Amino acid sequence: MSFLGITSKVIGNLSGSKKDAQFIRTVFKNNFSDFAKKFNEFVAAVNDELQQRKRAKELLFIIDGLEKTASLDIRKKIIFEESNRIRQIKVNTIFTLPIELRPERQRLIAFSEVIAFPFVKIREKDGTIVEKAVERFVDFTYKRIDEKLFDSPETVRRAILMGGGSPREYLRILRYANLYADEEKGLIDGEAMEKAIKKLAAETPHYLTQDDLDKLKLLAEANKAGTPIPYGIQWQDALEKLIVLEYNDGTYKRVNPIVEASELYQRYVIGQ
Repeated sequence: MSFLGITSKVIGNLSGSKKDAQFIRTVFKNNFSDFAKKFNEFVAAVNDELQQRKRAKELLFIIDGLEKTASLDIRKKIIFEESNRIRQIKVNTIFTLPIELRPERQRLIAFSEVIAFPFVKIREKDGTIVEKAVERFVDFTYKRIDEKLFDSPETVRRAILMGGGSPREYLRILRYANLYADEEKGLIDGEAMEKAIKKLAAETPHYLTQDDLDKLKLLAEANKAGTPIPYGIQWQDALEKLIVLEYNDGTYKRVNPIVEASELYQRYVIGQ
């Protein structure tokens, strides 16, 4: 397992001076085939060991957090220009890609299997709550947070519905609610939850343009009429910013409930 020790040293040096990092990257780039061969030998040895011990069949690498890597151009370069090198590594790998790369799907399927994971559908187009989905989020919550830290199931349900089926948005709501929670009570109550929602509703749509609001109005009217909204590049920015949430692999979109709760949305879209 000395390979892991070497890897940790390389990572440490990459985090050091810019000169050292550039030198390491150059060496890897010029000698990648040799590196891939050694790495594949390591993977094969680990897989064999796992099978002999009856622990697992094969290794699986999950590469996450690509959206945190510098710029969009660099992220695209990693995926497309380095794809030949990536494929030299013979191991099961899942890349979680940022939604900004969705328009590149046709290029991606040339060298990989692309699977889209929409958000959990919490509401139907007519607004009906999908109770089974809510129940799954309740399970999701209590496996991570003690039930006693909430004043009631209604408070949890309120946060789930406002999360719109996005685990990340839901956890963001809980995090804000925790900031407003009364330390003396030692739990998140309905009052703290409403303060969190109000705060997020003021922050999230802050940079909405008139064009954005026009699209959101179109979306609200389409959902009310039960009309599907086809994928289009005009929705990409709203999807990336989580202003609009997507379900059923793109055939059903809905405005983020936090955005719906904002004064801006209520005034310009709903007309109240």
